Amino acid sequence: MKYITLLSIAITILLVALNGAASSIGTWTMANVSNANLSNNELRSINFVNTSYGWAVGDNGMILHTDNGGINWHRYSIPYNYNFESVKFVDPLTGWIVGFNGIILYTQNGGNNWNIIKGYGSYNYTDIFFSDQSDGWLVGYNGASHSIIYHTTNGFSWYNESYINLEITSIFFINRTIGWAAGGDATIFHTTNGGYSWVKQNSGTGLILSLYIVNAEIGYAAGYGGTIYLTKNGGMNWSVLWLHIFNPMHSIYFLNPMYGWVIGYDSQVAYTVNGGYNWSFVDLGVDGLNINSILFIDSNHGYIVGQDIFTYSGSAAINKNNMAMLPIYSLVALIIIASFVILSVVILYKKRQYATNKTTKKNLKQSKKKIKKFLK
Repeated sequence: MKYITLLSIAITILLVALNGAASSIGTWTMANVSNANLSNNELRSINFVNTSYGWAVGDNGMILHTDNGGINWHRYSIPYNYNFESVKFVDPLTGWIVGFNGIILYTQNGGNNWNIIKGYGSYNYTDIFFSDQSDGWLVGYNGASHSIIYHTTNGFSWYNESYINLEITSIFFINRTIGWAAGGDATIFHTTNGGYSWVKQNSGTGLILSLYIVNAEIGYAAGYGGTIYLTKNGGMNWSVLWLHIFNPMHSIYFLNPMYGWVIGYDSQVAYTVNGGYNWSFVDLGVDGLNINSILFIDSNHGYIVGQDIFTYSGSAAINKNNMAMLPIYSLVALIIIASFVILSVVILYKKRQYATNKTTKKNLKQSKKKIKKFLK
């Protein structure tokens, strides 16, 4: 009876651990974009500087802005009709937008006015990233075998950092010197000198569309074929985690090493609470949407953009402590369960041995009686 009690305790610990993480997941709600006039255009990128101020950009010169955390969005009227791919603000006033045909826009007043930064070719710029207020990088490609990475230290002047003979789609830095870039042939490059030189860390098949680096050791990438890549040693090794779907995954975001989200084609949204080893899918309530970018400000506020905008309302229960304790609880539960199994085997063996010995003794006693009877 006491062993059954131990098993019940172990199962309870495991269920509590899993429930403590999963039950904290919030809900996604379609935002009010009636004033934004999307007109069948897709949004490609979203960026917030705090819980109030955010921007989203997309096709045909579309720039949206919210000042109330995404409750309402309004569209800027600009004289440019480019397809925008990425937006980045470093504070409520200072931001950049990049897109196809070499477009780089810059604002110093929160997006009320945008200036074109000229002279940087006709590349299709797909991503822009700033590690601080002044150091930024942008990537662009001109064909599947020719990409360029630009770097700035003031936001105005960009200089050619390097050429790469592959299509590069995403870039991510954790400080001014250490960064990663990824794209075609599932290739991931790494730099430790601010982008002056790049070392190839991973290659394979398919196109990587999004990078998210949690810290100097842990990073994730997502792309075609429902494939997610994970490194735990700064990129020296990348392992493949498959979502068991074949849709391209457009954007990945992690709030800490254990808890993250990934989104992609056909309204696919999934999250993990154990560092990417298991994923649970979430129903947005609308099928068939192309969704392109995901961003979290904190564990309670998140956004998805594509053919619509979705806002996330979470629970404060999601935090690093919950995720950090999950492996510990699971380990304790597994140890108890393993002990129960071992004890059960030992008890079963002893019972069988006892039954065998008892039968042997009984047979021996009967044999002795027969011998005595025979001798008489």
